[in-house]
Amino acid sequence: MDDGIVDGKRLHAAYVDAINSNDADTVMALLSEDIVFQVAGEPELVGAGAVREWTASFFEAFEAHYSKTQLAFGSSGDLAFDRYTY
Repeated sequence: MDDGIVDGKRLHAAYVDAINSNDADTVMALLSEDIVFQVAGEPELVGAGAVREWTASFFEAFEAHYSKTQLAFGSSGDLAFDRYTY
């Protein structure tokens, strides 16, 4: 993150574009190694390896085309969160 300042709208748009690419490598390029990913109804995915495995299996089962409405974005130091609906 650049000096602790993150453009949340730009990052959110890049994330949606990456998901809509249906390519796990494109999604993973946006994420840090220590990511914690929360999927509704599933245990937390901790670390890039776990998230990559889940993402690849998701794209094998589904073709994603999301339109996500950003509800909140925040960052402090190395930590950022993005909350949205879809």
